[in-house]
Amino acid sequence: MNNFQYIKFRIKNLLSPSFRCPICRYRGPFQTARPGHALRRRHALCPKCGSSERQRVQWLIMQELSSAYTFREKSLLHFAPESIFRSEFRKLFAQVTTTDLAMPDVDVKADICRLPFANASFDVVFLSHVLEHVKEDRRAMCEVRRVLRSQGIAIVEAPITREKTIEYDCPNIHEFGHVRNTGPDYYDRFTDLFRLMKKYTSEDFPHKFQPYIYCNWTRFPTPESPLRQPMPGLRHPIMVAVYFV
Repeated sequence: MNNFQYIKFRIKNLLSPSFRCPICRYRGPFQTARPGHALRRRHALCPKCGSSERQRVQWLIMQELSSAYTFREKSLLHFAPESIFRSEFRKLFAQVTTTDLAMPDVDVKADICRLPFANASFDVVFLSHVLEHVKEDRRAMCEVRRVLRSQGIAIVEAPITREKTIEYDCPNIHEFGHVRNTGPDYYDRFTDLFRLMKKYTSEDFPHKFQPYIYCNWTRFPTPESPLRQPMPGLRHPIMVAVYFV
């Protein structure tokens, strides 16, 4: 968004709620994501840095954990790296390695189910909106556990869009290739791999950061998403799991 667009946006949203971005410190109204679409998300995007609801929640979690785990001395493995976090994570950690199977601009191209790293290579693994694309998610998380050092942490998020997880027979192209529709129970399937698991939700953070998804999910199921169930309400919490080795 250039200066002219920003001024126009602020004028248009004079009466809109004001929020604060914990990443870039912007204060003011947030943008609607996917405007005009049936699944548009109100108050979703920071107009300055472009952060989404989940990225703000993730950043708040990282900030909370960094003070306790001295990230400045730690190494991070970042899957499917979001552009907004590339520079921020390099400020936060001593060493950052990015990886993905398809993205061209990563340090190491790798399949999460067959990682080319030695055992106990990293202190922290960051995994956002990846596992819903991976059929062998158990194998993927075993690999995540394998490459984590003692006292390591895995920060994992999948989109929570139903009350209980359901598996698909094949990837749904209308849902960005998802192989499952995940609920809050999804994170529990990996607890036996780790010493401890803690779930963070939007409710754990101040409303001023706008950590919720404002979207109408009552229209499901649809012909394109026949297994996705309706979710009541127009404000939905985000959930992130932190697994401790």
